[in-house]
Amino acid sequence: MAAAFKTDPDKVFLVRGAACGVGFPFKSVPEDTFYTVENYVPAEHWEAMDKEIRKERAAGNVVMVKMEWSIQGISAVGVVAKERKGVIKFRPVWDYSRPEDVGVNSRIDLEKEKFSSIKDAYALLRPGLWMAKLDLTAAYRSVPVAAMYWIAHVFEWDEEVLADTRAPFGNSAMPGIFMRFTRGIVRWMKAQGASIVGYLDDFLLIGSKKVVSEFLLLLREFVTFLGFEVNDDKCEGPFQAMEFLGILLSTEGNQCTASISEDRILVVQQKIADIRRLGALAGAQHTELAARPPPGPLD
Repeated sequence: MAAAFKTDPDKVFLVRGAACGVGFPFKSVPEDTFYTVENYVPAEHWEAMDKEIRKERAAGNVVMVKMEWSIQGISAVGVVAKERKGVIKFRPVWDYSRPEDVGVNSRIDLEKEKFSSIKDAYALLRPGLWMAKLDLTAAYRSVPVAAMYWIAHVFEWDEEVLADTRAPFGNSAMPGIFMRFTRGIVRWMKAQGASIVGYLDDFLLIGSKKVVSEFLLLLREFVTFLGFEVNDDKCEGPFQAMEFLGILLSTEGNQCTASISEDRILVVQQKIADIRRLGALAGAQHTELAARPPPGPLD
């Protein structure tokens, strides 16, 4: 990785983050405060969630909290069900926004990050050009978190106190942090001559059919070299009509177009329903703030 990014303006972060883990500036809670937020995993999803947690532990992504660690609270974990091609997959998500005053997200000092958008992709389109896209599998989980920050990602599962050592879903700093890796990949590809847009783990290539095909292979090789895994099910092209970031882009005919498909509208409606369901579960849980040492195995 060091060789690939040796001339990149963000090379120190990219190389150090990949090797030693990423970090994020956050404030400590008052010394006499310890918080616990109960999980919101419905009973019918407990078994599926337990399977995911065990898988993360087997991979070394989730570890047991050691007695000598000075943790400041236990955050909640929830579950999101995603369906693709008729297969339902469950993904753990962590709620670092609660409690409102002392939760991890309320203590993070965020820098304003610039994210690419569908407008950036549309600006590159011309009638007759071709498009291809590449998606990364579990991209966040490919990024390690520096050990000194593990205490911010503590949760309890099946009566065990655990810490997440990879970039988690739920930490408000992670989209901006991961976007720096995305921009590094985009800069490298542009240096090779590609017309490309990247948004987190989604990349869109634009050009002639031959050029797009060649750069798609190069992009696949490069991200694999960096340690990311390509999601073959979501890689498409080259085509002249393709969905990117939920918008259907087309270069067919004499005019480029951008529209929202009916399928995407249904997906958005389902996501809104999921968010409302999680919010209802979160509101039903009890948040305990106590000026006492951590419970259980940390006594």
